[in-house]
This record gives sequence, C-alpha cells and structure tokens, in this order.
Amino acid sequence: MEVEELGSLYFHERFESDIESINDSANGLFIIIESKDELGKDMWLKLSFELSMAYRYLDEADLSYYWKTDLFSSRYHVYQILNGGWWMVEW
Repeated sequence: MEVEELGSLYFHERFESDIESINDSANGLFIIIESKDELGKDMWLKLSFELSMAYRYLDEADLSYYWKTDLFSSRYHVYQILNGGWWMVEW
C-alpha cells in the first residue's frame, strides 16, 4: 500500500480527535474534525473535496487492519491512499 500524508500535523499525542460533521452536497463533500491545538484548546479542521463523486465512511473496525501498519503512525488527520487501499480489497 502507498499513502501520502495531507494537511497539518495533529498537535499533541495525548488529545484525541473526532469527526463533528459530514456534509455531502452538489457543492462537494465537507468534513469537520474536532481536535485540539498545541495548547490543548479546541480547534476544528475543515476539509473540502469539491469534485467528490462518491465517498465511503469506514468504521474503526474496518480500519484496524490498516492502522496496524506503519503507514498511519504519523500525526496526521488525513491520508490520501495512492494504491492498495480499501477499494483494492473489494475488487
């Protein structure tokens, strides 16, 4: 599998993040992630995919196989899967 880290680093290992909202519309796919800044204060990461045709929301159980690899051990919220991801398993 090949992945690319996208966006800013997640600031601190002791804080967790959560998806606050997912909005799919004619204008694109918009995701808001609630997190903490380097001081522990609330912050929101806003992601937009303007040309999104489809997306798949995976549960933590679906992702456990991938989390066990070293590919997702860095402190990023978003990774682009370049090859060998979930889609390859289904086909």
